[in-house]
Amino acid sequence: MSSKRDYYDILGVGKNATPEEIKKAFRKLALEFHPDRNKDKGAEARFKEINEAYQVLSDPEKKQSYDQFGHDGVKANFQDFDFNNFGGFGDIFDAFFGGSQSSRSSSRRKGRDLHKEVLITFQESAFGVEKDIHVERIGECKACSGSGAKDQSNIITCSSCKGSGQIKRVQKTIFGQFAQSGICSDCSGSGKTVKEKCSICSGKGATLEKRDISVKIPRGVSSGDTIKLSGEGEFGGIGSVKGDIFIKVNVADHEYFSRRGKDVLLTLELDFTQAILGDNLDVPTLDGFHKVSIPSGTQNGEIIQIKGRGFTDIGGSSRGNQINVIKVAIPKDLSNEEKDKIREFKDLSEKSDEKKSKGIFRKFISGN
Repeated sequence: MSSKRDYYDILGVGKNATPEEIKKAFRKLALEFHPDRNKDKGAEARFKEINEAYQVLSDPEKKQSYDQFGHDGVKANFQDFDFNNFGGFGDIFDAFFGGSQSSRSSSRRKGRDLHKEVLITFQESAFGVEKDIHVERIGECKACSGSGAKDQSNIITCSSCKGSGQIKRVQKTIFGQFAQSGICSDCSGSGKTVKEKCSICSGKGATLEKRDISVKIPRGVSSGDTIKLSGEGEFGGIGSVKGDIFIKVNVADHEYFSRRGKDVLLTLELDFTQAILGDNLDVPTLDGFHKVSIPSGTQNGEIIQIKGRGFTDIGGSSRGNQINVIKVAIPKDLSNEEKDKIREFKDLSEKSDEKKSKGIFRKFISGN
């Protein structure tokens, strides 16, 4: 059994923590235990432990594997952790997109994905809506367009890889020599390095930014559906591609309507006179009121459909129906006069039923 500490305990978060909560906890602990700031004897080991936990819990696939199988489920080797990947404490930014241009950073990679949630109304889920979401992220530096250089003349060919972005390493083994190519750590695979850095981002190519992004939510979405905004996530550093934003949709409950697949459900309450005698009603739908004829003798629990007043599938055009479930309301407080009228109705009904019973009995005796 592994003697490693639980990753959730290391970051001080619960197993149901959101990606944002995990990231926030990591940033706080990284600031506290970064060796450039914390000179305690155990700070370096603690920082490595914190980073190892974050590398697993921030990756959905690794996190799922860890949740299922524990430490045995994540095979990554964290023994060769290099603090050069994080640069100095002077800018903890480096911990999130690979350090400055001159650092021996990790390989070219994608920026971090962001996870957001949006709440929409029941009707908005039926017809679609456009919403603005507020995003705070590490974005591409506008001054240098993410190059990290003061200007274009300060972008030069990487001397380590000669502009190829690849470094070839030859390893001698008992079986002979093996050549292996990898991404150049000096230029992160871009083939370019910076001579004089951008003064705005200090050569990192990125800055913190806040902005509102418009999101088109298609009709037919349900609670729990996720919308992906490609390339709207965090900037991953020089030579990288941007991450994505994943937006979870939550649909608010409606006061009257509910949903079953493409159909809208409505409990349609009638008083007993409407059920007996029938009526014409204006029934609410997602599109406004619709005239519905209630036939006489309508029973409790019967269904009356309104065609084409339901939902579509996402990207579809054919709409479901509105299913109106009849609920007959029985009055509780009646006046004496009303009770007398109902008793008269009861007597008439019993006489009618008696005649019908006698007629059926005669047919049974006669055999006709």
